[in-house]
Amino acid sequence: MRLNTMKIKILLILVAIANCLKLSAVEITTTVGGTINQHIGDDTDISILKVNGPINAADFEYITSTLTSLSTLDLSNTTIEALSGVRTASGNSEFKANELPQYALFGSHIAEVKLPESIIKIGEAALGCSAISSINIPTSVTAIDDYAFVDKMKVEDARTLVDTILCILCSKELD
Repeated sequence: MRLNTMKIKILLILVAIANCLKLSAVEITTTVGGTINQHIGDDTDISILKVNGPINAADFEYITSTLTSLSTLDLSNTTIEALSGVRTASGNSEFKANELPQYALFGSHIAEVKLPESIIKIGEAALGCSAISSINIPTSVTAIDDYAFVDKMKVEDARTLVDTILCILCSKELD
């Protein structure tokens, strides 16, 4: 009898530890922008999100305001759609296609971001005041607005960013 009780206690301890260490990864496929919230549902305590399909500024608003445990955001298989008439917390209501919207991930706790290869512009303060320590900037990016990376960047991250921007600018001049 004592052996069974001991086994049950060990099993309960292992389950508790597993729950504490739980990393929740979610992969979703959208068919229209502005629907990430419908795919996620009530379980917003996720740490890794991979999105496939179209997204828009409303999705970024949802990501930064609701998915506060998110540490990795993979948008490499997405396209950013235009959005008009929907005012976000930034006060903007007009967003162009293939542009990372103004204030898109501003203030987020996300550490790693993979941007879509199709974006051509990073909007004003799009990644400002965030915890981003790893980001890919596709070679398709031809414009980076003011304050896109303002605040909270480590020196080594800033150096990498400057090198990346210089590479983008140099490759555009060679074309």
